[in-house]
Amino acid sequence: MNYIDAHVHVWTDDFDKYPLAEGFGVEEMVPPTFFPEDIIGHGKASGVDRIALVQMSYYRFDNSYMLAAMREYEGLFSGIAVIDPEAERPDDEMRRLAKEGVRGFRVYPQGPVEAWMDGAGYERMLACGAEENLAICPLINPDALPALMRRCEQFPDAPIIIDHLCRIGVSQPVSEEHIAALCARRYGAVSAGDGQGLGVLRAGREEAAVFFGSLPTTSGPSTAVDMNTAEEGRIGQSAAD
Repeated sequence: MNYIDAHVHVWTDDFDKYPLAEGFGVEEMVPPTFFPEDIIGHGKASGVDRIALVQMSYYRFDNSYMLAAMREYEGLFSGIAVIDPEAERPDDEMRRLAKEGVRGFRVYPQGPVEAWMDGAGYERMLACGAEENLAICPLINPDALPALMRRCEQFPDAPIIIDHLCRIGVSQPVSEEHIAALCARRYGAVSAGDGQGLGVLRAGREEAAVFFGSLPTTSGPSTAVDMNTAEEGRIGQSAAD
């Protein structure tokens, strides 16, 4: 049916092969596992035949488990990795991972939010994104938008996909001011999910084009959506965050 679930995490209890990153414990893994086979089964029931995996936070910069799933089910999964923006050459790591099927890179604020995208690492990442058509996927709150917008103006060709509709309404009531700030600039896409109830914002087709190439129908994160109805904001839940 040519549906895509564009935002799924997978994780395993094989801690010998795939250890958790420092600061994470087994008690935080709820459910204890979510294997590639789990989402494949859920997807088949909803007509989903391709899936974008998002690196699970439990593993931080070690993308090994996600990459292993992508290799095992070649052609079914694309990937959104997490790398260290403070590394000397994060752009080199982006290009290396792109050869393994990674098409996007999740980023999030560390340090003062007003300057979170400052520094040479993010400059290299956005330049690489623009050159290689690799998406930068910020997981941010509305207060991080100004710093992101400055980088978007500097690198207008870098694909930007703001995860979870900029988390509007997650930690505080939905604000017209926050919605206006999000809509003030046309980002590459704004992805929805987690029952936030704000609609797809016509983003699904653009997001899928970044991860898989042009397709007739797509989905937003954690959804299975036909684009004829997605543009009217009707969303069908499909899988896990």
